[in-house]
Amino acid sequence: MAVLCLLTTDVKAQRADSLYILLTQWNEIDTTGDNDTRNIRKRMLVSNISINRPSFNKPFLSLGNGLLSMQYTHQSFIDTPFIGGSLSNRQFMYQQQIKLFDFFPVGITMWGRSTNSPYYREILDVQLIYDKQTFSNQNREAVLDAYFLNLKRKYSDELENELADYRNKLARLESIASLQDINQFKLELKEIISVKEKSFDYSLSDSLNVQRYDSIRDRADKLLSLIEKFENRWNQYERSIDSVNEKLGMARTQINGYKLKAQRLSLLELTSELALNNKVEKQLKNAQLSKWLKLFSGIQSFRLGRAPLDAGELTSRNMSLNGLQFTYNSWYIIGVAIGSLDYRFRDVGLSPKAKKWAPYWSAKLGVGKLSDTYLAVSYFNGNKLLGSQFNQGITMRISGAVLEGQTKFSKYGYIKAELAQSSSPDFRPQNIPGQTKIGSFKDANLATAIRVNLNFHKTGTRVDALYRKSGSNFQSFSTWQVNTEQEQWYVKLDQSIWKNRLKLSAAVRKQDFSNPFITQNFQSNIVFKTVTASLRIPSWPSLMVGYIPVSQYALVGQQVVEARFQTITAQVFHFYRIGKIMTSTQLLFNQNLNSTQSAFVYNNVRSLLFNQTFLFKVFTSQFSVSDTRNAIYNFMAFDNRVNFPLFKNCLQIGVGVKLGRYNNQVYKVGGSGNLSIQLRKGDQFQLQWDKSFLPTELNGLRFNDMASILFIKTIDFSTKAKRSKSGL
Repeated sequence: MAVLCLLTTDVKAQRADSLYILLTQWNEIDTTGDNDTRNIRKRMLVSNISINRPSFNKPFLSLGNGLLSMQYTHQSFIDTPFIGGSLSNRQFMYQQQIKLFDFFPVGITMWGRSTNSPYYREILDVQLIYDKQTFSNQNREAVLDAYFLNLKRKYSDELENELADYRNKLARLESIASLQDINQFKLELKEIISVKEKSFDYSLSDSLNVQRYDSIRDRADKLLSLIEKFENRWNQYERSIDSVNEKLGMARTQINGYKLKAQRLSLLELTSELALNNKVEKQLKNAQLSKWLKLFSGIQSFRLGRAPLDAGELTSRNMSLNGLQFTYNSWYIIGVAIGSLDYRFRDVGLSPKAKKWAPYWSAKLGVGKLSDTYLAVSYFNGNKLLGSQFNQGITMRISGAVLEGQTKFSKYGYIKAELAQSSSPDFRPQNIPGQTKIGSFKDANLATAIRVNLNFHKTGTRVDALYRKSGSNFQSFSTWQVNTEQEQWYVKLDQSIWKNRLKLSAAVRKQDFSNPFITQNFQSNIVFKTVTASLRIPSWPSLMVGYIPVSQYALVGQQVVEARFQTITAQVFHFYRIGKIMTSTQLLFNQNLNSTQSAFVYNNVRSLLFNQTFLFKVFTSQFSVSDTRNAIYNFMAFDNRVNFPLFKNCLQIGVGVKLGRYNNQVYKVGGSGNLSIQLRKGDQFQLQWDKSFLPTELNGLRFNDMASILFIKTIDFSTKAKRSKSGL
């Protein structure tokens, strides 16, 4: 490159020639354009996410975790919620988790109870329930993992590849710049161009020097242009690297934000094909999820055996069904229930004669989402036990149709309304024609129900309200009265203030009849009131105050009678440290009001309880004293217990001493003991015994012996299967 031979040395001329060649080659190869400003949202489209469908080649049934518990309890005397003596209960429960074709999680529960109490019924039940929660959690995580992995590949990884490309190009420029002193050449070239005399050879004529200068200047301009283009591209790569780094940070932040939002979505919402509003849901809609997953995620419930039945306010509630229940909801709603009704209700006051076969079936069809907004129509048909003839097991055939709908206000709750009409025999003294069949549209066999649930997060307010009205000849399995016009309402208000430290709750309800096997000893127009307030401040004692209705049961002949009265209760609890010792203090006050049973031993009673617990390193000590009194008696009880955890809590032994004083004259001494053994991981054996005292109005203190034996066995079949496969 002769033009650069004017530089001071031959070495510089050689370097200039080498630089010219490198820059020329680089300029011919590098064709990078400014394509790093593509829109982020357009690139965040995901497709082809698929979750494995059930494989019928896998074992039909595989066992998971199991739990067996057996318990025996004995109580020599009880005075609330009912009065009785020598009460013994034997109970067992077995739970087993299984999977069908390693895809459908199902839970099987068997439980039974035998008792000598006239208040309770003996039980032997089996229940098989499709575990939707486990199915949703497993597949939901698989969906999200696949979605965000695809999203990362389509967006974050692409930006990282783009960033790596710019860095590689910048590294090539750095390698070129490191071979030559570009800045020095740039200064010398500019000097040659600006000062023409530097290129003159005074041994030549002026015309030849001018021609020589023009040639040197042209070639110097070309090299200078290449250097400037080189520097511009260098700066462009640095800007592009900064831009891509910024976008990469935005991508990661946006993906993390999507993850947080997606955690609040159910599997059904993730797989829904509706026009959803949430950005994450729209992205997942574009994901083209597996058709198998969309199909099975719509199964809301599958129950076989005895299971709770809650088909609606005007259809059936507060009971169980021995049979089959199935509900499916993707966009369409399909529900079926068929079997025999089980009037267990609160499980109190059931006569063995009430075990009459009561067939029942219902069906529901609709559109929408049960958890959001929907419209559905249902039909029910079955035999209903007559309210006044339970012990005789007399039933009547009833049927009905229900139109129900729900509207959900995204953040603020929902409103649900039901309109029903029934068909049944008319036992009223004056039978009005045309009011016992569906389609007559008369008030006597119509019913309406409206449920409102509102939640205002900004103010910490939650409102739950229900209004239900039914005609005198409306019949369903939600109510048990016959030929009685009913109007029931319920309102509950929860309010959190002072940064959720103070929580207030108030509820009122009218016409609260929930157990048909019990005669209510109160008027139907009584309004039951509940008011509670709780205050929790960090590092301060917590306070709870309540005004709550309670029930007392009595056996009159063969009929259980329920009486209700109000109670005022207040509790202060504090968990704190004294030196190195953790301790807790509890103070509890209770006042019974307005009892309608003068013979009730706790009629208008006032009680106060103080409890103090110390947690030492080698044992736990608990001391309590209570004072209970009304217009007839006063009763004080002192209790001191000590519990020793041994062998890393594998063995716990506890003993206690009690002292009772009645009307300052009668003193009695009792005690307590407990034993807990951790047999192996998950297996437990517990033994408890307590000899305490209960006050009576005529006979002073009465001993009450209580004993309980509990055995819990856990079984992990999945671990056994793994061991057998590994040959262990």
